[in-house]
Amino acid sequence: MANHQSDYAKRVRQMPIAGGAEVVSVRMVVSLPANHALNDILEFGELPEDHVPVDFVLDAADIDTNGAPAVVLAAGLLNAGKTDLSAGADDGGASWLTASAIGQAGGMARPTVRAMWLTNPLPTTKRMLGGKITTGAATPAAGDVAMTIKYRSAHFGR
Repeated sequence: MANHQSDYAKRVRQMPIAGGAEVVSVRMVVSLPANHALNDILEFGELPEDHVPVDFVLDAADIDTNGAPAVVLAAGLLNAGKTDLSAGADDGGASWLTASAIGQAGGMARPTVRAMWLTNPLPTTKRMLGGKITTGAATPAAGDVAMTIKYRSAHFGR
Protein backbone atom coordinates (compact mmCIF):
# COMPACT_ATOMS: atom_id res chain seq x y z
CA MET A 1 0.00 0.00 0.00
CA ALA A 2 1.27 3.45 -0.94
CA ASN A 3 -0.07 6.94 -0.30
CA HIS A 4 -0.20 9.32 -3.27
CA GLN A 5 -0.66 13.06 -2.61
CA SER A 6 -1.92 16.09 -4.49
CA ASP A 7 -0.22 19.47 -4.11
CA TYR A 8 -2.97 20.38 -1.62
CA ALA A 9 -2.21 17.32 0.54
CA LYS A 10 1.51 18.18 0.39
CA ARG A 11 0.59 21.75 1.39
CA VAL A 12 2.28 23.16 -1.72
CA ARG A 13 -1.10 24.80 -2.37
CA GLN A 14 -3.42 26.02 0.40
CA MET A 15 -7.06 25.00 0.75
CA PRO A 16 -9.24 28.12 0.67
CA ILE A 17 -11.40 29.07 3.64
CA ALA A 18 -14.96 30.36 3.19
CA GLY A 19 -15.16 33.94 4.45
CA GLY A 20 -18.94 34.01 4.68
CA ALA A 21 -21.90 32.06 3.34
CA GLU A 22 -20.25 31.30 -0.02
CA VAL A 23 -19.51 27.81 -1.30
CA VAL A 24 -15.84 27.17 -2.10
CA SER A 25 -14.90 24.81 -4.94
CA VAL A 26 -11.45 23.22 -5.27
CA ARG A 27 -10.14 20.60 -7.74
CA MET A 28 -7.30 18.50 -6.29
CA VAL A 29 -5.35 16.17 -8.60
CA VAL A 30 -3.39 13.07 -7.61
CA SER A 31 -1.07 11.71 -10.32
CA LEU A 32 -0.86 7.94 -9.98
CA PRO A 33 2.24 6.11 -11.20
CA ALA A 34 1.97 3.05 -13.44
CA ASN A 35 2.64 0.77 -10.46
CA HIS A 36 -0.41 1.77 -8.39
CA ALA A 37 -1.99 -1.14 -6.57
CA LEU A 38 -4.80 -2.50 -4.44
CA ASN A 39 -5.34 -0.52 -1.20
CA ASP A 40 -3.28 2.48 -2.36
CA ILE A 41 -4.51 5.68 -0.71
CA LEU A 42 -5.06 8.98 -2.52
CA GLU A 43 -4.67 12.10 -0.36
CA PHE A 44 -6.43 15.02 -2.05
CA GLY A 45 -6.42 17.85 0.52
CA GLU A 46 -7.77 18.85 3.91
CA LEU A 47 -11.36 19.85 4.60
CA PRO A 48 -10.79 23.02 6.66
CA GLU A 49 -11.84 23.05 10.28
CA ASP A 50 -15.44 24.12 10.92
CA HIS A 51 -16.39 23.53 7.27
CA VAL A 52 -18.84 21.00 5.82
CA PRO A 53 -18.93 19.41 2.36
CA VAL A 54 -21.71 20.41 -0.01
CA ASP A 55 -20.92 18.22 -3.03
CA PHE A 56 -18.06 16.55 -4.85
CA VAL A 57 -17.11 14.92 -8.13
CA LEU A 58 -14.40 12.30 -8.54
CA ASP A 59 -12.88 12.09 -12.01
CA ALA A 60 -10.25 9.73 -13.33
CA ALA A 61 -8.22 8.97 -16.41
CA ASP A 62 -8.06 5.41 -17.73
CA ILE A 63 -5.79 3.91 -15.05
CA ASP A 64 -6.43 0.26 -16.06
CA THR A 65 -5.65 -0.40 -19.73
CA ASN A 66 -6.46 -4.12 -19.73
CA GLY A 67 -9.09 -5.39 -22.17
CA ALA A 68 -11.05 -6.49 -19.09
CA PRO A 69 -10.27 -3.67 -16.64
CA ALA A 70 -10.85 -4.30 -12.95
CA VAL A 71 -9.84 -1.18 -10.99
CA VAL A 72 -12.44 0.15 -8.53
CA LEU A 73 -12.23 3.35 -6.47
CA ALA A 74 -13.87 4.71 -3.33
CA ALA A 75 -13.71 8.22 -1.85
CA GLY A 76 -14.53 10.17 1.30
CA LEU A 77 -12.59 11.30 4.36
CA LEU A 78 -9.50 9.39 5.47
CA ASN A 79 -9.04 8.04 8.98
CA ALA A 80 -6.52 9.75 11.29
CA GLY A 81 -3.68 7.42 10.24
CA LYS A 82 -4.43 7.98 6.52
CA THR A 83 -4.55 4.21 6.04
CA ASP A 84 -8.19 3.81 5.00
CA LEU A 85 -11.42 5.69 4.40
CA SER A 86 -13.14 6.71 7.62
CA ALA A 87 -16.39 5.21 8.82
CA GLY A 88 -16.47 7.49 11.87
CA ALA A 89 -19.77 9.13 12.80
CA ASP A 90 -18.34 12.67 12.45
CA ASP A 91 -17.11 11.77 8.95
CA GLY A 92 -20.55 10.65 7.76
CA GLY A 93 -20.34 7.04 8.97
CA ALA A 94 -19.15 5.60 5.64
CA SER A 95 -17.29 6.31 2.41
CA TRP A 96 -18.98 8.98 0.31
CA LEU A 97 -18.48 7.11 -2.97
CA THR A 98 -18.15 3.34 -3.22
CA ALA A 99 -17.54 0.78 -5.96
CA SER A 100 -16.76 3.32 -8.68
CA ALA A 101 -15.45 1.89 -11.97
CA ILE A 102 -14.54 5.31 -13.45
CA GLY A 103 -10.81 4.41 -13.62
CA GLN A 104 -11.53 1.51 -15.97
CA ALA A 105 -11.98 3.75 -19.01
CA GLY A 106 -11.89 7.27 -17.59
CA GLY A 107 -14.91 9.15 -16.36
CA MET A 108 -16.50 10.88 -13.41
CA ALA A 109 -18.75 9.99 -10.49
CA ARG A 110 -20.74 11.70 -7.76
CA PRO A 111 -21.61 10.54 -4.23
CA THR A 112 -23.41 7.20 -4.16
CA VAL A 113 -24.54 7.27 -0.53
CA ARG A 114 -25.77 10.04 1.78
CA ALA A 115 -22.74 9.87 4.13
CA MET A 116 -21.22 13.10 2.77
CA TRP A 117 -24.26 15.10 3.86
CA LEU A 118 -24.01 13.58 7.36
CA THR A 119 -20.47 14.89 7.91
CA ASN A 120 -20.26 16.99 11.06
CA PRO A 121 -18.20 20.17 11.27
CA LEU A 122 -15.24 19.91 13.63
CA PRO A 123 -14.29 23.36 15.01
CA THR A 124 -10.61 22.63 15.60
CA THR A 125 -9.77 19.71 13.29
CA LYS A 126 -8.85 19.50 9.61
CA ARG A 127 -9.66 16.17 7.91
CA MET A 128 -8.01 14.70 4.83
CA LEU A 129 -10.20 14.17 1.78
CA GLY A 130 -9.15 10.94 0.15
CA GLY A 131 -9.68 7.98 -2.05
CA LYS A 132 -8.71 4.34 -2.10
CA ILE A 133 -8.13 1.70 -4.75
CA THR A 134 -10.48 -1.00 -3.48
CA THR A 135 -9.92 -3.39 -6.39
CA GLY A 136 -6.52 -3.39 -8.08
CA ALA A 137 -6.09 -2.76 -11.78
CA ALA A 138 -5.66 -5.71 -14.15
CA THR A 139 -3.07 -3.65 -16.08
CA PRO A 140 -2.18 -0.52 -14.08
CA ALA A 141 -1.44 2.64 -16.05
CA ALA A 142 -0.26 6.05 -14.95
CA GLY A 143 -2.95 8.71 -14.84
CA ASP A 144 -4.68 11.38 -12.82
CA VAL A 145 -7.49 10.95 -10.34
CA ALA A 146 -9.04 14.19 -9.09
CA MET A 147 -11.62 15.28 -6.55
CA THR A 148 -13.52 18.52 -6.99
CA ILE A 149 -14.98 19.35 -3.60
CA LYS A 150 -17.51 22.05 -2.79
CA TYR A 151 -17.69 23.07 0.85
CA ARG A 152 -18.77 25.96 3.05
CA SER A 153 -18.41 27.31 6.54
CA ALA A 154 -20.58 25.48 9.08
CA HIS A 155 -21.73 28.82 10.53
CA PHE A 156 -24.23 29.38 7.72
CA GLY A 157 -26.79 26.58 8.05
CA ARG A 158 -26.53 22.84 7.76
